Amino acid sequence: VSRWRCCHDELFVRPFRAWRSWTAAIRERYEYHNRLISVYNSSKNRRYLRQMFKSWRHQATYGRIWGMYNRAELVNLLITCQSKYKHLEGRIQGCDEYAKKEQYQTEQLSLVKNELHLMAGKLQASE
Repeated sequence: VSRWRCCHDELFVRPFRAWRSWTAAIRERYEYHNRLISVYNSSKNRRYLRQMFKSWRHQATYGRIWGMYNRAELVNLLITCQSKYKHLEGRIQGCDEYAKKEQYQTEQLSLVKNELHLMAGKLQASE
């Protein structure tokens, strides 16, 4: 009888035990993922509510919200403003160079026109 029990355990119980442990591991993994998702969502909701109450308090105290920034936002805003300023400065320098080239070309064109008028005058005088 003991040999039959061992055989029975080997044939029937062990595969079901493996299946049960496999499904338990999957269930545990899904529970872990769901727990992470719920923690993330609750944290996001807490941050949203905190920002809302902070804005509400600032509105009640100062009568406006648009001046409410933290230090990191101000630093990021300063960095973006500086980069935009440098970009515009570079574009202005490019425009200055373009204006100088255009002025040089107009001067050259006026010199050529003057030479043509002088040559035309000499041709008419020689005829």
